[in-house]
Amino acid sequence: MDWMIYGANGYTGELIARVAVARGLRPILAGRSEKPVEELARALNLQYRIFSCEDPQEIAKSLQDISLVLHCAGPFVRTYRPMIQACLESQTHYLDVTGEILVFENLLRRSKEFKQAGIVVMPGVGFDVYPTDCLAASLKKELPDATHLRLGFQSLGPVGPGSLITMLQGFYVRCAIREDGEIRLIPPGSKVRSIAFQDKKVLAMAIPWGDVSTAYHSTKIPNIEVYIPATRLKVLLMRFIGWLSPGLLGSIGNFLEGLIRKQVSGPKGSVLEEKGAFLYGEVLNAAGKRVEKKYKCPNVYSVTVDAALICVNDVLQGKVEPGAWTPSKALGDNALQRLKGLEPLHR
Repeated sequence: MDWMIYGANGYTGELIARVAVARGLRPILAGRSEKPVEELARALNLQYRIFSCEDPQEIAKSLQDISLVLHCAGPFVRTYRPMIQACLESQTHYLDVTGEILVFENLLRRSKEFKQAGIVVMPGVGFDVYPTDCLAASLKKELPDATHLRLGFQSLGPVGPGSLITMLQGFYVRCAIREDGEIRLIPPGSKVRSIAFQDKKVLAMAIPWGDVSTAYHSTKIPNIEVYIPATRLKVLLMRFIGWLSPGLLGSIGNFLEGLIRKQVSGPKGSVLEEKGAFLYGEVLNAAGKRVEKKYKCPNVYSVTVDAALICVNDVLQGKVEPGAWTPSKALGDNALQRLKGLEPLHR
């Protein structure tokens, strides 16, 4: 069946396209910029299409013969609405690599609508949030009465422009945690703790990551926080940002976004292959019992490519029922173990 990578000229989209071809797959490439999409399609001997991600009707015409679209053009909070509307009209399965809470919350609450339309909708099939969502589900299985979930990750390599822009925008809406089942916004840099992502404990800061949404839908654990390592200077900087006015933040953000698009490129070559990442998760119940799991994995982009292609394969093979799904709900108990290069770290 024909499937499409939209945003194939972006850093993540191109990585997925190249690995897909290496695995014998033949996706149709698409995007709004003809020259880079055409060049990549010619290099990989693939078909391509050019259309913008703004008008749902225009998108739907380009998806009429497409069984599944893997949406890789972020920031997704700007692009997912017309794409999902087009998928409803063309009855095309929708997957994306977002990590944005607003996107998850909107799509996951519309599961009945997507089920009636006969399409699978699965956001977050990349590093955000496939591995951490599946880690959360495995922890819940070991401690069914867990009341608190803490997740975290430590990436040793640089990130691409799209991920940086998404992270930048996430902090504008303040930090987010889940408390008593509800998403609560807190000042950036206001929640810190020590976490041993590897052997030694380091300072970590709560961030507004997608698992604040998805882990709740996957596990129903009412209290959820997500952390990354942070220096004290970074924590102080985030606290300072929290005092800035929305208007000033918007101006700074627009300037930084433009700078990132011009100056930042994703990791390549040995950096991409050598710089891995670490996953951390712990659950606690009301009695104080605690379960912790840690994993070493390849770099975040290799995980994204592997996870996305796993999800594409399962949906195209009809292994996922129509509706809106988190990765762990769609793929089941062994989803985490299907990732290549994942190694458990024992305490």
